[in-house]
Amino acid sequence: MNFEIKTLNSVEELPEIAEMLNRSLPFDSITTRLLKEKTFDDKDFNPETALIAEADGQPIGFFLGVKRGEMGFLKLFGVVPKWLMRGVGSALLLRIETRLKQL
Repeated sequence: MNFEIKTLNSVEELPEIAEMLNRSLPFDSITTRLLKEKTFDDKDFNPETALIAEADGQPIGFFLGVKRGEMGFLKLFGVVPKWLMRGVGSALLLRIETRLKQL
């Protein structure tokens, strides 16, 4: 199966992303409200550093980065267990690292 990477562009996507993150991080649950605080409510939020990996229209991975001053940070990331060791996390990390360097 193939996957594609897109940017997070809408608050309406957050419930599905939160659900996916909760499947990938069962001991660190996240609510839609908390995810909104970490993304759209952050003054430094940039959709170009909020990346979703999708397969068949379903989110399978998420990386959230932020640039503060000259430094780039990864704030949150996860990949659903079924997709571990299949290159999803590596592809997301490479893409977000490139974008943070470009900003």
